[in-house]
Amino acid sequence: MKKCRYISLSLICAFFICALSTVTSIAGDATLLDFQNALGIQTDTAFLGMPLSDIREGDVIDAVVVDASKMGGCKPGDRVKLFFMGEDKWMVKHLDSGNAVDIVTVHQNGTLKLAKTGTYTPATSETAPAPTTSNMDDSRHLTAVFKAGGYFPNNDLDDFDTGFNAELALNRYLSPYFALEASIGYANTDDAANGNFYAVVNNDVYTIPARADADIHIIPVTASAKGVLPFNQGEVYLGGGLGVYYVYGDFDIQVAGFEVTADDHDAVLGAHIVAGLNINIDKRVFLGIEGKRIFTDEAELSDTIEDIPIEAEFDLNGYTLTGQIGYRF
Repeated sequence: MKKCRYISLSLICAFFICALSTVTSIAGDATLLDFQNALGIQTDTAFLGMPLSDIREGDVIDAVVVDASKMGGCKPGDRVKLFFMGEDKWMVKHLDSGNAVDIVTVHQNGTLKLAKTGTYTPATSETAPAPTTSNMDDSRHLTAVFKAGGYFPNNDLDDFDTGFNAELALNRYLSPYFALEASIGYANTDDAANGNFYAVVNNDVYTIPARADADIHIIPVTASAKGVLPFNQGEVYLGGGLGVYYVYGDFDIQVAGFEVTADDHDAVLGAHIVAGLNINIDKRVFLGIEGKRIFTDEAELSDTIEDIPIEAEFDLNGYTLTGQIGYRF
């Protein structure tokens, strides 16, 4: 029975391909990017590299019209929904008027042919909204990303060890090519130094071993703007931003068997440059890698130990390199 339905559908598709002058051909292994270009619409950047063969019956994709000449009865900026009906059949619904049009696809000689079974007939009272992002259903243009990796301090903290870095970020895609990100994170680094104190008693010089341990903890709260370049299976991006870096320093000093501690905190302003790569695992989940260059003002920490002032001034300049996993809403 399924075979009969398939043959019947193929005959119907062949009829429309012969009868309509607006038949479009795209590659047989086409992605959603090829499909949207053929229809003159724009979908979520998250799906652009998805092969059409991966789309399942019942899937719904939001889009906006960008080329009205390819979809009769529409205007640039009109919102549409793509419904995959299964068996090579799609329905495209015009949200403002409620009208719909069917599109059928047929594989012929390694190419995928699209044919419309009609055009929209918009309501006479319909007005065409301006083609801005506010006309797009961008509920899937929000991503949540968890990042984890290393913090590599340099400049004032060049002698400190490589530390841990983690971030939780939210991205809002205003278009397939531009996104805003807000993030909060945590990073740390530490250093240990051994030295000697020298004391003179009755003209005799005594050497007293000493050790100092410093732990630096950082909580960055940042905002970034990113240019995005989508490709078949993911995206690359480059951007920059500003942030506030909350710093806590914990200092432990041991002298001749005695141990004293000092601590303080500060907040400094900073800027960063960021670049990354994301690879789609499926429609929702992606994995990636990101590098960031950080520049900050100097933090000033101070405390007193037995009435002796302890002061430290340092910037947080350095690099982070993280792996990331994200989810699209």
